[in-house]
Amino acid sequence: MSHKIDHSLHWTEHYVEHGFAVVEKAVEPQWIELAMREVARLLNTDLPPHAWSVDTISVLRNHILRLHFDAQHMSVLPGAFDQPGVRAVFDTMFGARNKQSDDRVFRLFVTTFNADAKPRPVAHLDFVSCPIPVLGSGFVFQLSLVDSEANGGNMLVYPGTHKRVLKALIENPELRYPRDLQPLLDVEPYEFVARAGDMLLVHHLVGHSSSFNRAAHHAPRVVIHGQAARDEWLTEIDAAMPGLSPWERSLAVAGSYRDARNEKQIMLDYWQQRKAA
Repeated sequence: MSHKIDHSLHWTEHYVEHGFAVVEKAVEPQWIELAMREVARLLNTDLPPHAWSVDTISVLRNHILRLHFDAQHMSVLPGAFDQPGVRAVFDTMFGARNKQSDDRVFRLFVTTFNADAKPRPVAHLDFVSCPIPVLGSGFVFQLSLVDSEANGGNMLVYPGTHKRVLKALIENPELRYPRDLQPLLDVEPYEFVARAGDMLLVHHLVGHSSSFNRAAHHAPRVVIHGQAARDEWLTEIDAAMPGLSPWERSLAVAGSYRDARNEKQIMLDYWQQRKAA
């Protein structure tokens, strides 16, 4: 049984409590239509989405396509960041207008039906065998460009695990995933079965995974998977301070924390080393 959205909570409270939230109809159908035209162009197909497969689209590999933002070839998809509904979500999460970085960091994910799909993957964190920022600089979002189906290759989120991970890291910031933190992610997941235009928000320390597409009617998953980053890294959180934004409150659920390590520099140094390796 998949975890269900608690509709008694406003989406901001749901994000704080469970580490994720869904905002319905974050973008208008007119923009979705333009975005899907660009997706079809990138896939070099004029077939309808239900006909997309490894047999009909040559760029698909193992039923999954992940395209990084490429300004030379993408003119519509980057506009997701500027849609009024999406901007309103960012402003609400960060507590003020124009708190978000101007960077466009995203990938296009297309996941098509796979009759030989494997069982559901295990939950993971994105920080594998490396330093983990306790506070970080923002959150992940997915914007669905189609109506997806259950078991349709959708993102799975493991509710409340951000609280467990935050508590563990506050007590010992040197912990690593998966060595120290994998057991904390063992809960029943939520599957992001979306309508076109729905937006999923995901805490940077909540467990998540992607399922394989075994949809009954072979509908593909097509999402923009992006990073909503603040223009400045957070360096301290006081759980008792009034007026915290929803994003800040989601970082204070395990208590107050002061970054004495300079997390931003640690992460920048780590990624520089990875690129140089």
